[in-house]
Amino acid sequence: MFKLLFYLINTIFAIFYLYPGSLLGFILYKNLNKQPQLTDDFNFLLFNFSSNHVYAFLILSFFSFFLFF
Repeated sequence: MFKLLFYLINTIFAIFYLYPGSLLGFILYKNLNKQPQLTDDFNFLLFNFSSNHVYAFLILSFFSFFLFF
């Protein structure tokens, strides 16, 4: 079950990353140029991390962890 969910999430992430523009922006706002932002980006010392990427990879890592064990 987790393996199927992991592959499904990986496929969805690949589609979102490879699609030119923002699919979620189009679904939510009917605008390909607007990117939905869950929270503000994270600023740590000199680095600026996109909060959307952090959340996406946390979800992917969560399912990867359960698939591994």
